Amino acid sequence: RDIAQSWTAGVGDFVRGTARLAERPVAVQIDEPCLAMVLDGEVPDESGRHRLDPVDGQRARGVLADAVDAARAGGELVALHCCADDPHLDVLGAAGADALSLDVRAWAGGRWDELAAWCDAAPDRSPWLGLVGADEEEPDVADLARRFARARAGLDVAEDSPRPADWALTPACGLAGASENGQWRILRALAGVADDAGA
Repeated sequence: RDIAQSWTAGVGDFVRGTARLAERPVAVQIDEPCLAMVLDGEVPDESGRHRLDPVDGQRARGVLADAVDAARAGGELVALHCCADDPHLDVLGAAGADALSLDVRAWAGGRWDELAAWCDAAPDRSPWLGLVGADEEEPDVADLARRFARARAGLDVAEDSPRPADWALTPACGLAGASENGQWRILRALAGVADDAGA
């Protein structure tokens, strides 16, 4: 909580300053790749031999909600990102973010139902669907299209309908592990799939 409070104390001013320099509103993405480990009690202690106690879901929701509110004070849109296999959507989705950025490559039915319910609860909510990893530097556009088709089916969107305007197709968890050329190939492939889907 101390780290979160320190972060929220400065993020609003930072985002407002960035928006002034850019002369336009900015989006803020808050990365929480270890959220599942924190909630499941899988974070190792300093010795490495034991695990820290799990954090209560309600407490985690409160900390995330404070972070979202602080980021929104200076930004146009706030997204929460978690690339864990189980991103704990009951916690992540209750923090008030405008978008959820998620690695959906291995998802199955129940998790899609949770995300669909989150989207349906407010018309302006945006799922950012992570379809490709940084290690896929030569992405197959046809394969990405199939992955997107599975996402459409999971969210109960007809195959031939336009892609909802607020959806985004993204890398699964950043591109730091890809080469510069690989990063551009991945982004071009995602843009091609989005264009073909009627974005």
